[in-house]
Amino acid sequence: MKRRFDTRTFVIIVCITYAVVFAWLFARNLTSDTDYSFHMHSIWTFSQGNWIRDPFINGGNWFTLGYGGPAIAFGALLYPLLGALTVAALLALAFPVLWHYSKRVFEGLASKKVARLATFAVLLNPLTVYMFLTAKLPFIWAACFGLMSVSFYLRGKGVLAAAAGVLAVITHPVAIFLFGALLLLNLDFRRWLKFYIPVCAVTILQLFTVWRLGIGNGATPVFYTSVILLTAALTTLLLARRESKIHCTIALGLVAGSVIACFLGVSVPTVYFDRIAWFVFMLSLPFLIKRATPSLLKKFIPATTTFALVFSAALICVHAVSVFDDPSVYQRLPIGVRQELENNYVRYATDGSALYELPKLSIRFSNSGQEVFEGELFVDHVENAATYRVQIEMENASYILVYGQSPEENFIRELNYALIYSVDNLKIYRTHLVSHLT
Repeated sequence: MKRRFDTRTFVIIVCITYAVVFAWLFARNLTSDTDYSFHMHSIWTFSQGNWIRDPFINGGNWFTLGYGGPAIAFGALLYPLLGALTVAALLALAFPVLWHYSKRVFEGLASKKVARLATFAVLLNPLTVYMFLTAKLPFIWAACFGLMSVSFYLRGKGVLAAAAGVLAVITHPVAIFLFGALLLLNLDFRRWLKFYIPVCAVTILQLFTVWRLGIGNGATPVFYTSVILLTAALTTLLLARRESKIHCTIALGLVAGSVIACFLGVSVPTVYFDRIAWFVFMLSLPFLIKRATPSLLKKFIPATTTFALVFSAALICVHAVSVFDDPSVYQRLPIGVRQELENNYVRYATDGSALYELPKLSIRFSNSGQEVFEGELFVDHVENAATYRVQIEMENASYILVYGQSPEENFIRELNYALIYSVDNLKIYRTHLVSHLT
């Protein structure tokens, strides 16, 4: 089989795979994933002139461009033309950038043939498909800027590497781990530091200002799947590259330490370990491919491609049937209910399109609406209604909104909060912070 035919085949496979993903994103947009609605909210509120503070979520204490800044700002320019399709369009624009710069990075680490195979491995990786499918907009654009930076770094273009690196971590702080992953390759640390010390400085500044690292953070749950993925990625690089053994061993120790720290009550966001794993896996690919013999590659490539396609197809199908949302429910809210909610804070006990639809009606949320980050309420040592009531009072939430089901409803019933509206899977409860009746 000729290499040209192989390349063409891979291009066709990649294009078909992502055509399905983007068809899903454009067709379902707000209901494609809860992250989609959150990023649409950020784009909308920025387009309304709220460039610093977002008055509609987290009690008005949310930085509009806390992360995702470049993507959100560009999205605000596109919003008048594209509306709810803006996030899908930004993801579609990121795809060719990711393709081009991942290839450029690999060409700086290996031959063009190896770089080509590694690029297709990145694009057909189910985790990459998952990132696009679930609309991880800031992370994907941070990865694009990060790959630009690494590409410049490998070619000795220091100013461009630093500039693109700063852009990457401003878009998403997790991008710093892409540059950290470079150190696992046992590259020249002094040269790395010269290029990336501005990026490290910006990241630290972000973590202690915008994200307020270590301030008021309780224990967080361990995301075991993400931990396993990162452990597997580090182990793969350790086995694939002799020069990386010491660095990967240290990194594995840090992963183990992070899990132990979580058990001891320290807040470690292990939810992001899958994205760090993606960075490590990406930089491992050229060395994995170089170590394989031609005969092994001939057998290995069809098998892994088939596995990736089957796994990605299953991922797409499972995700498609698991999404449960209907933006029109919020658009049909009775005027009386809208007016009652408008002058009070609402706690959003689920996640989805309400984050985009209700702020357009001047309804504000007391929390950020990102359910995955609010698991602190359900860690064993605080799992009780009294603590939940204190949380409601701290947020000054007069109402609680639930779409579908939420574990918070157990507390809501125990605290006897009144159900004031229930239509089409949407339920709105009034807390004791509201004294008047509808």
